Amino acid sequence: MAQPRFAPEDAVALAGFAGVSLSAAALARPRDHDDVPYALARRPSWQLPDRVMGPAWMAEFGVIGLSGWAAWRGHAGALPFALWGTYLVGNSLGTRAHLRLRQQPWRNAAGAAVLALFAWAVRRKSPLAAALMVPSIGWLAYVSAAAGALNHKNPVLAGLF
Repeated sequence: MAQPRFAPEDAVALAGFAGVSLSAAALARPRDHDDVPYALARRPSWQLPDRVMGPAWMAEFGVIGLSGWAAWRGHAGALPFALWGTYLVGNSLGTRAHLRLRQQPWRNAAGAAVLALFAWAVRRKSPLAAALMVPSIGWLAYVSAAAGALNHKNPVLAGLF
């Protein structure tokens, strides 16, 4: 069955999903990149410049908000929204705690796994929501690899990135 045309309640819901997702992004902003150890760290040659990372994270969270809205519009059920919320809360809280836990690469990999489960859970009801998660999963894989490479290149600072 085809989706009905874009209705006013769709606009309100889209604004809500985007607002929640972008709020989580603001809470999750990695503060460690402002620290002296990060500024002095040797980085892999393939790591994106800092000026690209912030906009890329915001784009990722924007796509996650859009994916949540697409799942809502497709009546995907409760499980996808539990996974969607788990990712947002976990990422927001995890970014604040990762400096103490020293688990940044694994935290990003766990986030990618939660998003993959979300995509799997919505694939039939909302193929668009599932497809929108692919770039986010790829981004988290990249960030995990970059954090791992930073830790490898800077053994004294290992775990900070």
